[in-house]
Amino acid sequence: MRAVLASRARIEAIVLKEGEENEKRFGSVLAKACSRGIEVRRVGRRRASRYFDTVHSQGIGLVVVRPKEVSAAEVMREDGPVLVLDGVSDPGNCGSLIRTAVLLGFAGVIRTPGTVDFFSPKVVRSSVGAVVYLPIATADPKEVQNEAHRSGRRVLTAVPGGKPFPRDAGDGPGEFPVLVLGGEARGVGPNWADAESISIPVRSVPEIDSLGVAAAGAILMAWIGRKSYSRIPRVPRVRGEGRGQREKETKNGAAGGI
Repeated sequence: MRAVLASRARIEAIVLKEGEENEKRFGSVLAKACSRGIEVRRVGRRRASRYFDTVHSQGIGLVVVRPKEVSAAEVMREDGPVLVLDGVSDPGNCGSLIRTAVLLGFAGVIRTPGTVDFFSPKVVRSSVGAVVYLPIATADPKEVQNEAHRSGRRVLTAVPGGKPFPRDAGDGPGEFPVLVLGGEARGVGPNWADAESISIPVRSVPEIDSLGVAAAGAILMAWIGRKSYSRIPRVPRVRGEGRGQREKETKNGAAGGI
């Protein structure tokens, strides 16, 4: 929640479960929100079910206007690598990958049809609000590859048994690759024929078949990000903004709380 409050996402209201304990616990957050003119809605237990979908919620939440998606072409024009989630259906994995992408300097995230909605409650929670920090688009594999080629980007798909990770990925001036991660069960779909297949070398343990998409994605994004991040002059504060509208990274980082 603090990450969303620190962004420039459009916040309609803070929802607080009634009770003296919550007033004290979240007093500083409420005071700063009120100073920004954000409405505070205090609700009883019955009305709270309209806002909170978990049994044991923290007692506070945000009503946020869903940010508009951009096109795949707009994402490709941003400075930095791009993450594509192809059929990733688990909200926890999806949110973790978006959070990792923000922290490692990726410029945007694209979801293909069949990938979980990035703004579903579980994805938003597992991303810790990071979903509002990057431009987000929905596009099929063909469109992604066409736009990547137009912008001069390499497309790398993570698959078991692929080639070793290309050591030169992201080395060229202005070269920011596109990393494609597939769903937990089937991996990337069959429509990535023009992409380079890469993999992470791991021990052969028959009882453990894979790293899992969240772990594999974090490793690959860290490798790409460590090369690319130093060349990205700005960190986005809210998704959907163009490169010319981004704020410079502050000493507290892009996800600093209020």
